[in-house]
Amino acid sequence: MTTNPHRTRLLTALKLCDVAVVAGAVVVAVGIASPGNDDWYAILEMRVKVRNVLFVVGYLAGCHFVLRYFGLYRSYRLSPTSREWRDLSKAVLIATVPFLASAFPFRFDYATPTFIGAFPALMLIGLGVERR
Repeated sequence: MTTNPHRTRLLTALKLCDVAVVAGAVVVAVGIASPGNDDWYAILEMRVKVRNVLFVVGYLAGCHFVLRYFGLYRSYRLSPTSREWRDLSKAVLIATVPFLASAFPFRFDYATPTFIGAFPALMLIGLGVERR
C-alpha cells in the first residue's frame, strides 16, 4: 500500500492545528476563569508552574489520541457535516472528562467552575471552525 505524500502532509497539518486549537482553548479558558484579571497582559505575565505545563502537555497528547480514536483524521468528504460534528462532540466530551478528573489531584491551579464550563465549549467551537 502506497501512501499519498500530499495527504500525509495535510493530515500532519490537521493534527498540529488540532493541538494548537486545544492549547488555545486552554489558554483562553484560563484567561476567562482567572479571577480579578481583566487585562490579558496581566494574565500572560502570570507565573507558569512546571507542574501545570507538564499537565497540559500530557493532556494535549492524550487529546490527540482521543481525536484519532473517534476517527476525526479520516475523510468526511462524502459524509454529512452533522456526522463530523457529532463525532467531534463525542471526542470533546470524552477528552474533557479525564482533564477535569485529573485537574484536582494534579493541582492544576486554573480548574475553576468557570474554566470547566468554558474549556469544552471553546474546544468544540475551535475544532469545529478549524475543520470547516
